[in-house]
Amino acid sequence: NYLHRPLLPTLIDSLDAQGVLIYETFAAGNERFGRPANPAFLLQPGELLEAVRGRLCVIAYEDLYVESPRPAMVQRVCAVRSAARVSASSASCKAAGSRSAFRRLSFSI
Repeated sequence: NYLHRPLLPTLIDSLDAQGVLIYETFAAGNERFGRPANPAFLLQPGELLEAVRGRLCVIAYEDLYVESPRPAMVQRVCAVRSAARVSASSASCKAAGSRSAFRRLSFSI
């Protein structure tokens, strides 16, 4: 759950052609619940989506409060890389989302 922003592009670039990225870390607002509280280690609203925009097809995204294993604010993303170039409106991205077992949440990219 440690956020090291410079690592995000490397994680995305390291995915195979059909690779899946599942990522979760703390988000802004977590300072109300404990550590991490330093803004340098908390994602800003939509920051995780922006990190994958145009590079991966987002299957699911959440920016929410969780109670377990302890109260926290988190952002989560599940995104796939398709063999074809991914864009927000690509057919491959839409097809991947429709075949997914994940619940697609409403958001705009």
